[in-house]
Amino acid sequence: MLSEWSRKSSLDKAIRNIILSAFFSSEQLLGSSGIISCMMFVDDVLEVSKKRKVKEKDVRRVIDSWISSGMSKKIANEIFSMGACGVEVLLEESETLGTKVECITGVSQDGFIDNLFSSKLPEDFSVQEDFYVVAIDGIVEKISQIHSLLDKTSGQNLLILARGFLPDVSNTLSANYQKSLKCIPFVVDKDWCCKNFLDLEKAGVSCASSVIGSEISKIDKKDKVKISLSKTKVQFSEFLLSSAERKICVYFGNDLQKLKGVSIDRVKFLLGVMRFTSRSGISTLKYGDYEFYAPSSAYSVAKRTSDSLEKILQNLGKVITYS
Repeated sequence: MLSEWSRKSSLDKAIRNIILSAFFSSEQLLGSSGIISCMMFVDDVLEVSKKRKVKEKDVRRVIDSWISSGMSKKIANEIFSMGACGVEVLLEESETLGTKVECITGVSQDGFIDNLFSSKLPEDFSVQEDFYVVAIDGIVEKISQIHSLLDKTSGQNLLILARGFLPDVSNTLSANYQKSLKCIPFVVDKDWCCKNFLDLEKAGVSCASSVIGSEISKIDKKDKVKISLSKTKVQFSEFLLSSAERKICVYFGNDLQKLKGVSIDRVKFLLGVMRFTSRSGISTLKYGDYEFYAPSSAYSVAKRTSDSLEKILQNLGKVITYS
């Protein structure tokens, strides 16, 4: 209807933009409410029934009502089963061949593998292995500072987290990687994942800091720690302090080709819909002969949008008529 709306005058365009803006604002406020308000604008949408306490099957009905098939629906159902309504969900594009869903428990440290070193690694570098892990609250300026540590871990996985690495150190580690050394330098450019830096030792990490008077050259290795490592994150999967976190990560792979962005948007939409349903309840709606399910809060917002839009257009009509 709006695509055929007259655009002959500035008034026609203004009314059209008011209508579109109302629907868009509603959708931004609460996913699916903008679409329902569109339906209300052209015809009646009846709320047949409403249920406050929802069960698993109710949420799945809502998912099925909005996207009935395809990869996005499959992912949405899977992350719902993993508890997506109550934990953080990360949706990321990936260069891996397939799309995968993971549930990660533990604490993550943001940062990046040193730029001079990362050129040796594949673009989609990601490992889940046991590592000796060392954290240095400072900059590694000379290879001699970590020489003893490199000798003790020769040929074994070693991850060094530090505030930075001078080029000589990075180049030396890069040149010997997978030969005599398997040491990866990881730069922590912002905050440590723990409020107290030394809490990392509880996760099996060896720590060195000038604040406590420890020297980098005297740091020793502890037992290996199970971690997940990518180019921008270290996940300590067994680090369970009060700051421990649980996340669901969805990596959209190259199997989706140019549909990666669309798939992410669809899953994000369904994630919002399932969360709103869990919190506000489920409403059974009827549009013409079609019956479908939606979050109760989405119907409420859509109804307010529709009522407000009707008043705006009525008042606008009065002004135009008077003029």
